[in-house]
Amino acid sequence: MHNKPLDPKVHFIVGILISAFSAYTLLFTEVPNKSVMQLFLYIGLGFIALAFLKKGIRYIREGGLKKDERELAAKISGVPQAAKEEEYQDQLKRQAQLQERNRPSIVACQLCGTRNYSTSNYCHMCGYKLR
Repeated sequence: MHNKPLDPKVHFIVGILISAFSAYTLLFTEVPNKSVMQLFLYIGLGFIALAFLKKGIRYIREGGLKKDERELAAKISGVPQAAKEEEYQDQLKRQAQLQERNRPSIVACQLCGTRNYSTSNYCHMCGYKLR
């Protein structure tokens, strides 16, 4: 059985309920031991803080502000985010192809056997003319 973590909303609601109950009890009723109710108040505030912490961690893991900026840019431009992502991936592929095409090949010097770029006119080791 796989236990899923609780949603931060649950922590927030529980924190509000505990804090509200303990605050009401502290302010409007006579309680013989106020330290117990204060402890419950702090526990409720802790649940609220935990909810915000979990929500913040989830927000960061899901992309945070960068994701929001991309979604906002997509809304403004009217182009769906998926289309922009595909366009970006295509652009990366084209750049990789250009780099591969422009990369010089390797040729061996006929005299000493040293490997040189095909764009070299002379061998880097012995100076023999390659072209």
